[in-house]
Amino acid sequence: PATACKPRQGRWRWRVPLHRAIRLWPGACGLPAPSFWRRRICRSGPISGDEIRSAAGAVALALLILGYAVAVTKDPAVNETMRNFYGVLRISEAGEGPDRTLILTHGRTKHGTQFLTPARSTEPTTYYARGTGIELAFDLHPNRQTENRLYAAIVGLGAGTMAAYGQDNDTLRFYELNPQVIGVARDSFTYLADSLADIEIVTGDARMRLEEEIQAGEATRFDLIAVDAFSSGSIPMHLLTAEAADVYGQRLKEDGILAFHITNRFLDLSPVVNGIAQRLGLQSIRISSSGSEDGAYAAVWMLLTKNRTFLEHPRVQAGADSTNNTAILAWTDDFAGLWQALN
Repeated sequence: PATACKPRQGRWRWRVPLHRAIRLWPGACGLPAPSFWRRRICRSGPISGDEIRSAAGAVALALLILGYAVAVTKDPAVNETMRNFYGVLRISEAGEGPDRTLILTHGRTKHGTQFLTPARSTEPTTYYARGTGIELAFDLHPNRQTENRLYAAIVGLGAGTMAAYGQDNDTLRFYELNPQVIGVARDSFTYLADSLADIEIVTGDARMRLEEEIQAGEATRFDLIAVDAFSSGSIPMHLLTAEAADVYGQRLKEDGILAFHITNRFLDLSPVVNGIAQRLGLQSIRISSSGSEDGAYAAVWMLLTKNRTFLEHPRVQAGADSTNNTAILAWTDDFAGLWQALN
């Protein structure tokens, strides 16, 4: 009846009882409204434990059903979706004609794209496109002028885009935590297969693997170490501490380049990377590049080295960011606070 609850003095009388209106929302999810919700409309007083458990159970079940509905809803552009402990990966397509691209997304962050047109499939894109700091590190490394050979360690695989910079005689060793990312880079994208360099992939946390290699007596020192793990809201802080810097220092050649990708919407990691440069006795230079309609994203890279030939190269000097934050912030394994790096 329309008067299921007695109206209070001076209040509007609902044409439809409120307890029935409340039932509409869970009904949309296929759930009956718990009796607790109906009873609370018509009486006051303390809420019992049974009522709290009833309400909490109904809400949890509604969210579970809603989450399932979202998970099974497939965007027509999405080719494949997969999930494991590290989150959700999606492979999708976008664009038309020669601009059609294959996209790898982890959560809400794009971790690589590739043009599907064979003529453009080897073009580096997104945060690794031509004109970015990582292009300068690969193309202008002094070894390109002498031995013409680079041995690079790359922390973070994504779609394997940086393999596009590999040349004959180069060796690129990727360190990747998520096994599903490795499968996607090998099976869905072709950067690894198309690269002129020899490709090595190490599964697991990069810092732990680098430390294990040191303990095992591996004496390999890299011409270039690229740490690419900071484009999303989740920051692997253990890759930016003083202890991590010591590991990089043991694996980097005397004239090598240590590159950090620090593009981030919320954090300015420049002071943290400056702290690493100071600890290792390296000079840091920040390279900011703008995006374009040709597949490039706005990107910020910091390049650390003591090699004067590289630092004084005209292209490096031209690309240097005049607004570089020169503050120094030292993080350690015992203490590191993201609030210190907020933009």
